[in-house]
Amino acid sequence: MSPATTIEPMAPQRRHPHRRRRPVLVPVALLVAVAGVVVAAVLGGLEKAPDPKPERLGKGDVVDQQRIRTKFEQAIVLPGGEAGVGVQGERWLHIRLQVTNQSEETVQAYGVVDRTIPTVRADGKAIKYPGQDFSESPRIQMHVNGRNYNQIHPGVTAPVTMAFELPENATPPRKVEIDVARYVRFLSFFYNTVSWEIESEEAESPDGKPRSVPIVHARVELPVEVKEGA
Repeated sequence: MSPATTIEPMAPQRRHPHRRRRPVLVPVALLVAVAGVVVAAVLGGLEKAPDPKPERLGKGDVVDQQRIRTKFEQAIVLPGGEAGVGVQGERWLHIRLQVTNQSEETVQAYGVVDRTIPTVRADGKAIKYPGQDFSESPRIQMHVNGRNYNQIHPGVTAPVTMAFELPENATPPRKVEIDVARYVRFLSFFYNTVSWEIESEEAESPDGKPRSVPIVHARVELPVEVKEGA
């Protein structure tokens, strides 16, 4: 006779019927990079490489931001009321872009431009920055044939303006410097979905707490033109 087999009772499983699992987001590119990291570690270890400096670009240059592609055309000061921005008696600094939707779904011009351009400086002073109050943020719009739009359909290139109101009697800036971030695709393992997110990294905030900030891949400098009468 064969010896008796003892079957251990299974420990009861705890169930939390009302607890939802939070999705885990992993960059799609990371899945490819992991294999390379493993090989590098086997062949001789890893050394921490310095973060690359943002690419320096200028007027007319194009930045591929994965979900969109942006051409930086011009910075110009215009009187209020022109190009659908402001009213008479005001002056506005317009940053003119050509934005191409490279994704397979319609995007909102305000949303994608606002998120991929976290910081704008005029003569070194930030006039747009992460966490800026909405009431102080620039106007971002598509002004075509006298009307304002916001949607950019897949494969379409559209003129987008980011405009800042200038203080009364203030001297227009000589140049603007624009920080440019980009999107990356993230995969949720739990929900098996892919979404676009701004590529970010952790940084220490003034209060000592870590916070997520966009990674700046390019820095675009534009000379500021002034229309006569502005």
